[in-house]
Amino acid sequence: MKTKIVFVVLAFMLALTPLQATDKSSAIGQILSVIQDIHSIASQKSLSPDQAKASIQKRIDGVSDPELLVKIAVISSTIAYPGDAGDQSFDNCFFDAFWICVQRLSSLKGRVGADALDEIKRMVPLDGGDKLSLDAFIAKQKGEKPVY
Repeated sequence: MKTKIVFVVLAFMLALTPLQATDKSSAIGQILSVIQDIHSIASQKSLSPDQAKASIQKRIDGVSDPELLVKIAVISSTIAYPGDAGDQSFDNCFFDAFWICVQRLSSLKGRVGADALDEIKRMVPLDGGDKLSLDAFIAKQKGEKPVY
């Protein structure tokens, strides 16, 4: 059931957020491929949390386009929410994917990384420590001192 909901959410998210990529079909295919791979990793009950995170990191490292990283982060956070206890290990994989994308974007030089992180902040409703963490990544990327 959750898988069907995931793909409905994906279709909705991709429809609402225009891609600037020159080849929209290829971009959407890459986003869906990464999300499907994260889903496959999350479904492997034999992996430890560290092994799953390493696999997700490796998969996301293959994505270099900041716009695609933003979409993957937003979709991952949507899938992980609300963090149902019954699906905690599954949800944690998507939370990990979200933060891996944020870390990658925060390491980009120039305005591109800051703009991408601002877009994530605008699209993903975080609160508490997660909001403070994202704000710290944004401040660091902009060369500002984080406010806690």
